[in-house]
Amino acid sequence: MLKRALLATLAILAAAAISSWGLFYFRDNFSTHFPLKAVSAIAYRNAEIPFWNSGAGGGQPLAGNPNALTFYPDNILYLLFPSHVAFNLHFLLHLALAFLAMRALCRETGSSEPASSFVAFLYAISGLAISATAFYNLITAVALVPLAFCCAERFIRRPSFRESLGLGGACGLLGLAGEPVTVGGAAAGIGIIFIAGWASARHESALASDLPDAAANPSRPTPVARLAIFGSLAIVAAIGIVSPQLIAFSEISHEVERSVHPFSSRSVLAASLPPWRIAEVVAGPFHGLITDLGVHGFHPAPGQYPPLFASLLVGGAVIPAVFRKSAARRYQLLAAAMLFLALGSSNPIVRAAVDSIGVLRLGRYPEKLALPLIVALFVLVGGWLTTAGRRPLLLLACALPLPLVAFDLVQRSREGSLDAVAAIAVAAAASALMVRALPLLPNSRIAILMLFPLVYWGVRSLPIDRYAPYREGLAAASALEGHRVVVTANESLSLPSAITTRDEYRTRARLIHPLFGMAGGIRYALDRSPEGMYSFLSRIAHERFSAAPPWLAARYAALSGCEAIVSHADASGRAFPTIVAVLGTVPDACFIANALPAHSVQEAVQAIETPSFRPGVDAVIPAPGRRLAAGRVTSLTRSDGRINLTVVCDGEALLRLGESYWSAWTAVAVRGTTGSSESVLTLRTLPVDLDRLGVIVPAGSWRVTITFGRHRHLVAAAWFLSTVLAAVGAASWRLRKSSAAPAR
Repeated sequence: MLKRALLATLAILAAAAISSWGLFYFRDNFSTHFPLKAVSAIAYRNAEIPFWNSGAGGGQPLAGNPNALTFYPDNILYLLFPSHVAFNLHFLLHLALAFLAMRALCRETGSSEPASSFVAFLYAISGLAISATAFYNLITAVALVPLAFCCAERFIRRPSFRESLGLGGACGLLGLAGEPVTVGGAAAGIGIIFIAGWASARHESALASDLPDAAANPSRPTPVARLAIFGSLAIVAAIGIVSPQLIAFSEISHEVERSVHPFSSRSVLAASLPPWRIAEVVAGPFHGLITDLGVHGFHPAPGQYPPLFASLLVGGAVIPAVFRKSAARRYQLLAAAMLFLALGSSNPIVRAAVDSIGVLRLGRYPEKLALPLIVALFVLVGGWLTTAGRRPLLLLACALPLPLVAFDLVQRSREGSLDAVAAIAVAAAASALMVRALPLLPNSRIAILMLFPLVYWGVRSLPIDRYAPYREGLAAASALEGHRVVVTANESLSLPSAITTRDEYRTRARLIHPLFGMAGGIRYALDRSPEGMYSFLSRIAHERFSAAPPWLAARYAALSGCEAIVSHADASGRAFPTIVAVLGTVPDACFIANALPAHSVQEAVQAIETPSFRPGVDAVIPAPGRRLAAGRVTSLTRSDGRINLTVVCDGEALLRLGESYWSAWTAVAVRGTTGSSESVLTLRTLPVDLDRLGVIVPAGSWRVTITFGRHRHLVAAAWFLSTVLAAVGAASWRLRKSSAAPAR
């Protein structure tokens, strides 16, 4: 107990140091998740639901974006800590939850307590788990997929109200994390577990019908009936937890890029699991680490995407664990099914299905299905460790990744890097601590041989950097805080071929790369959505801006309300930002004198790109063209997707605002000053100048309130219900201990 307490204390101290000192910076964390969470944190601290993000794409939805994890329970961290600390804690807490969930799953499937704890530790530092720390939403699945499988195992063994809430809670939280492929993979895994349980329940029902007291208790539900009844309750609970996200997304689903312009088959299958990477499960990453883009790093082929997971390392124990005769058949089947689907473009059946079935193109990257695959493999390893002998073959299987570690050590020593030295020291210390903390392991030599490569690659792969360079980048962005900007040329930034990703991302932070500067208060006017969740009209505006000659690009920048174009220049190999003001920017809120008609997007683009078009004076609307009355804005305030104005109009006038247009905007007006008894008048909203928000205001003096989100109160009520259901589900998980069960 003392050794375990020491291990827990060291883990807590390490988490505290990492969360305050570092930043999980890599890939989507930098370009999407950290900026979104920094903006959301402001709304949370103001006791508001973050419905609207004014910092991206000239204004885009926030709560409706599943990648924002707006309703995920650990958002409470942003009320307690600075944004970057709460952001880091999200990853560290889910790694800890992954350990607890995997340990409970292994115990539920028949592994011994020492083997379950050991396998859970291996899982939390595995190549896949460490790789997932580059994605704020994927790290949740690392913890929640084994938790959902564990709840499914418990539910099948003893279907009850409590177990159904636990299963529904785990599945609901997966839905709140908003990653459709991992949700689908988890659902398929649960389906396989249920099929095995259903067959067992039918067998029990047949036996129960032959018992003498069966006729005396006709109203008692059979095992199959209990599975159906309480399984339906689990589905209802899961939908209840996901409901605030579903409601918020439903308001934008028909206008978002992903719906209007679905992914192509090539995009869907871009990050498939190549067959040769299956060997990484046993031996480790053959092509280096994607967080180290030096001469030995992983470089995808031209036109290809880098893999989502830098490593899939589980260890050599997978070989005897998968093929032993007494292995749990359902997890062998689950692993095989997930591998079959994760191969993606390398699998002709999957490729043909994606080409022919449109609904399969709503999610991307079949490689994400490697996550339930790895979970299944670790369950099998836990069963093997429980019964493993001391044969030399077992030691050989566990030692398979060691040559790759040795190769990496040699390469790093040639470059003079200290990363490998630090990794080997941490790996040795962690291996010794873990083995000492679990003295009942079947074989200490096997444990050390399994632990060392995983810890080594975990430390080497961890995509974390010091926060100080990013804080400096955000401080530099403060000069443009609150202003709308367009950032160009960053994607073509020339960098040394052997630069590490840490240096690359620090450079991008200094250059206010979209959308990282959003965390520092910059409002980006024209930028491409990194996840396809902007308005489709905004995408068109960005594409026209990017392809236009300078005079026309300046017009699109002016129409978006851009006040500065930020580019970069090179001086002695060091890039730095340059800022050019945009002349003639259309005011953030103004009345338009002349409305030009456009009956299609093509006509709107043609009208805007006509040389005689006058930004701020003329406007393109999807209605008959006409002259409009004059008007003026006397006051304007904004707060989380709500705009309050006082206006005076000489006649019916068109109010043009800087926000992007969505049909979820509503506008109401009250005549006169505050306290007036006049009735509320609903105003018409429409897209202006392709993708900006317009409101038709009648003659007179009005107090106008424009709000994004037609169902705000319903979303708030659904979030309350979701929180209650998630709390009840968490109370039923009982992750600490579970009675060992024979592997079925």
